[in-house]
Amino acid sequence: PSQHLKFSCVMGEFGPTNDNWNLSSSPLIVCSPLTGKGGALSTTTTQLLRYLPSQDTTQQQQLSSSSSFDSVNPPCNRTNVVAFLQRGDGVTFGRKAFLAQQAGAAAVVIGNNTSSPWPYVMKDSKKEAEALGLTIPVAMIKESDAQQVLKLYKQYHQQKQEQFQTDETYAISKQE
Repeated sequence: PSQHLKFSCVMGEFGPTNDNWNLSSSPLIVCSPLTGKGGALSTTTTQLLRYLPSQDTTQQQQLSSSSSFDSVNPPCNRTNVVAFLQRGDGVTFGRKAFLAQQAGAAAVVIGNNTSSPWPYVMKDSKKEAEALGLTIPVAMIKESDAQQVLKLYKQYHQQKQEQFQTDETYAISKQE
């Protein structure tokens, strides 16, 4: 079933700004590593940001997972693919956004990891966005919304794991 999430967000004070930024039917890719720690996003995250499963599957799974990448599907229209990263681990907002852009995201949503202050205005005090050539919009959602995204992501993975175990059991019993 499709999960449609609605959140208020605060645009970063860096990167392109667009008052008409609308992500109403955009797939949200939860990145790995979640905070961008280590300086690169995983190969699987990059594949998901650049290629998504067929349109029917995408509509059924608005919250994508890093285990659902299918390399035989063609590239998607990346104008609507959004990366989700979590605030923290000493990685700047500008660096997080640039990692998402490098991986193929058209926009990035950063989940706050603290409830106050809110609204929180992301700044690029190190001027990395301009130096790195950031071209995608950056927004932050409040901590409770970020927790909701992560909860849905974990539920999705649990369901996929249970489905895998059921399929494995069926395959083993069918062979006997």
